[in-house]
Amino acid sequence: MKTLLFLLIFIPSILNAQLNIYVGDSELKGLVGMEAQIHNFSISGGWRPNKVFPDYYFNSYSGSLNYYLPPINEYYFYLSGGITSKGITHMEFYTPVPEPSFIALIGLRGWPNMYAPKVSKRWKYDAGIGINTTGSITMFSFEVLINFTIIK
Repeated sequence: MKTLLFLLIFIPSILNAQLNIYVGDSELKGLVGMEAQIHNFSISGGWRPNKVFPDYYFNSYSGSLNYYLPPINEYYFYLSGGITSKGITHMEFYTPVPEPSFIALIGLRGWPNMYAPKVSKRWKYDAGIGINTTGSITMFSFEVLINFTIIK
């Protein structure tokens, strides 16, 4: 456990990386998760609970690769692509069937301290739209996340 904690702190400092945690609503990145960013690229993973019927729950896990474009007026546009373990649920004979899916998003990352200077630069927000597909089913997807940088 100490070794894992040491690596989580030591490796980002050597690579000039950031480690972010986030919460929000995203079919791609989950309800809660973590992101490791090095320069313009990042890898994120998350968890999202899903409820189809009052008595039918399942957990969906996801992973994504993200690319952040150069900033425009302190906003970063980003492209994300990844997979979820149970991204789309469809019905077969009155039984919900969750399927893995591929999700592609384009989004915008900003900082609340642009409007409230006293807020820390460690807080960020993401908003994105895109598609969610299993191959036979394609749907609209979105995300709204609040990020906090724990290692910078």
